[in-house]
Amino acid sequence: MNLILLKNGYFPAVILKNDWKRYYDALEKGHRGKVDDFILLVGRALERTIHLYFEAIPNIRTRFLTLAEASKMSPYSQDYLNVLARRGSIPAFKLKRNWLVSKDALDDYVKSHRSQ
Repeated sequence: MNLILLKNGYFPAVILKNDWKRYYDALEKGHRGKVDDFILLVGRALERTIHLYFEAIPNIRTRFLTLAEASKMSPYSQDYLNVLARRGSIPAFKLKRNWLVSKDALDDYVKSHRSQ
């Protein structure tokens, strides 16, 4: 599974020991054609892995803005920026419960939509 994820540009999915039973149950269901549980479990594991990577990188938080901070630096509300982040209209990522965006990405979005 992780080899396939890595070959396709994803992080490896860390399946915690507490999740092994659910992982094997989801894998068994997947073999019978019911893949939804497996996809959800692997997706959550990927999200957890990404959080581990970001927490291990020194000063990662100082390079990005929360959407609340970004709303003060742009003509857009925090709610509107949240919608943009969820739709993928601005390159943002979720770290724990906060969407983060780089100042450069925010500036690029504002500039490209200012004339519209």
